[in-house]
Amino acid sequence: MLSQDDEIARQDRLARRKMMRLTGTYGTIGIEFGVGLAVGHYAGRWLDDRFETAPTLMYVMMVLGLSVGFVDLFKLVRKTDMDRLDDPE
Repeated sequence: MLSQDDEIARQDRLARRKMMRLTGTYGTIGIEFGVGLAVGHYAGRWLDDRFETAPTLMYVMMVLGLSVGFVDLFKLVRKTDMDRLDDPE
């Protein structure tokens, strides 16, 4: 049987592990938005050069990249809310 101090130390380790996991998960949000914008920008420029529609398709693809970022953000928030509801604490 664990002593009270051991139990507190175990709960502290679990809380730290959970916090690090959440930090890593939420830390990717900015990267996802940045990559979505960059891919949309360069893909749009390539399409604009190919079809001579500058800068229309670049803007369309950038908006599409941002939209993908927002969808990923929505999924992440939803998953986090579901995890929080399932957490017995």
